Amino acid sequence: MLQYIHDQNGNTSGVFIPMEEWNKLKNQYHIIDEPIDFVIPEWHKKIVLDRIATAKPADYIDADDFFKQLALN
Repeated sequence: MLQYIHDQNGNTSGVFIPMEEWNKLKNQYHIIDEPIDFVIPEWHKKIVLDRIATAKPADYIDADDFFKQLALN
């Protein structure tokens, strides 16, 4: 049985899912329940930092404009 968690204003802020239901969801949707160790290689960090260091304001795009462009494609 799901149990809803509410904040001090009575708004639903979370849901408690019994383990049996959680395990069903994990199996159905292939949810990984454990942290994934992912290390960004140093060479990749260097590329990103170099791009940031050499970027000009004209190279940047407003986030709203970016998402509008994505919606058009």
